Amino acid sequence: MPAKPKRDLRIIVNAETRSYDSDYVSFTGRICYIQQEQEYASSHAVGSVLNPQRAWGDYDIAHLADLAITAQRDARDEDSKWYGFELSYREPHRVTLRDMETMVKGLRVIDRRMQKLAQQYGSPADLATFCVHVASAIGCTDSRPFGQYHREMQCNGTNYRWADADTLRHYWLPKM
Repeated sequence: MPAKPKRDLRIIVNAETRSYDSDYVSFTGRICYIQQEQEYASSHAVGSVLNPQRAWGDYDIAHLADLAITAQRDARDEDSKWYGFELSYREPHRVTLRDMETMVKGLRVIDRRMQKLAQQYGSPADLATFCVHVASAIGCTDSRPFGQYHREMQCNGTNYRWADADTLRHYWLPKM
């Protein structure tokens, strides 16, 4: 039986203004993958952008389900810097003991990889660098691992525009 191809992991980025005591912009980077081939009993077409699940054949990436990058900045100041960036599980709706064990094991692996990247390149000084470290630690291999949703269909056949780290740093993050 041939080995299953490695998943094409990506990170979908989004930001929205929220209000608590003061207005702030909340950044979220959610992990996804692109369907590479038509799988048995799958209704998803090749090229579909999918979220990792803890079931339905995503067992090799189950530890990535509900894992997200988060950060925030002041909404009143366009020159404010992103702060408080972290990688954590966000809004898991149902978690069993087996799921939790998978999540902990996966986080430990990712944390070790992030520590190695910090030793090699230094600690991330900004959100874009943090996103690049996370992309590397989770196994993103595409040169354009960051995506942003658009209402109009893109030339790649999805509603996502894919970008590299420089586009994330110099174009998307300043406008979010």
